[in-house]
Amino acid sequence: MNDTNVSDIRTLGTWDLVFQGLGQITPITILSGLIVSIVGLSGINAPLAMMISFIAVILAANTIYQFSGMISHTGGYYSYVEYGLGKHLGKFTGLQYLLYQTSNLALEYFIVIWGFSKSLDYAFGTSLPEWTGILWMGAMMALSYILMRRGAKPSLRLALILGSIQVAFVIALSIIVIPSAHDNSVQTFVPSAGSGWTGVFLGFIVGGYLAFAGYGSVVPMGEEARSPRKTIRNAIIAIVVIAGSVFILGSYAMVVGFGLNNIGSFSAAVIPGLIVARRFTGMAGAIFFIAVSTFLSTYGTVI
Repeated sequence: MNDTNVSDIRTLGTWDLVFQGLGQITPITILSGLIVSIVGLSGINAPLAMMISFIAVILAANTIYQFSGMISHTGGYYSYVEYGLGKHLGKFTGLQYLLYQTSNLALEYFIVIWGFSKSLDYAFGTSLPEWTGILWMGAMMALSYILMRRGAKPSLRLALILGSIQVAFVIALSIIVIPSAHDNSVQTFVPSAGSGWTGVFLGFIVGGYLAFAGYGSVVPMGEEARSPRKTIRNAIIAIVVIAGSVFILGSYAMVVGFGLNNIGSFSAAVIPGLIVARRFTGMAGAIFFIAVSTFLSTYGTVI
C-alpha cells in the first residue's frame, strides 16, 4: 500500500475517537437507567460510588494506555493478548469481546425499547404501546447502517456532534439543578450518612464501574486513526476524564434534585432523571430530555 492510500485511510483524529468512545458509554444514562441501579444500592452516596468508580477506571485504563503506545492494530484487544500471551489466547479474547459487544448491545436495545414509550407517556400524558419503542430502535438502526455504509468518518462526525450535545445537556441540567436544590450536602460523600461502605461498594461494582464500559472501543481503530499510537492514547484519557466528570456531576445533581429524604422512592420512579428535569426546568426541559435520551443516546449506542 502506498503512502497516499495510507493517508486516505487514516482520517480520524483524537476527538473523533473520543466521541466514538463516549457514544459507547452514553453519558446521558447518568440521568436515566444507570443512576437507578446505583442509587438503589448506594442511596444518597451514589456520587461517592461514581467518584470511586472513576478512580478505579483510571487505574484500569492505564493498561490500555500502555499497550496502545506499543501496538496499533484493528484487532484491538485480540492483538494485545496475542502480543503478550500468544495467538490462541488472543483468538479466545477476540471471541469474548464479540460476545460482550453483542450482549451489551442487546441490553441497550432492550432498555431503549422499554423506556421509549414510558418517557413520552410521562411527559405528554399519552398511552403509547410498547412496540413504538421497537419502531424507534429500528429507525435508529437503519440510520446508523446508512451512515456506516458511507465510511467511518461521516458516522463518527455525527457521533461527535451528538456526543457533545449529550455532555453539554448533563452539565447544563446539573448547573440548573444543583443551585436550586434544597438538599445540597456533603453527606452524599459520607458513607456513614447514607448506605455505609457496603452500599457504596455495591454501587461501585454493579453500576458505577460498569458505567464506563466502552472507553476501550477505540482500541480497534488503529488502522483509521492518524498517528494511532498517540491518538488512541490521548483519546482513552479524554474519554475516561470526560465521562467520569459528567457522571459525578450528574449523579450528584440527580440525588439532590430528587431530594435526600425521598431517595427511598428514587428507584421506583420509571425515569427519575425526567422527573428531576421537569421539576427544575419545566415542560421544555422535559421535552429536551426526551430528545437527548432517546435520539442522541440511541444513535450513539448503535453506531
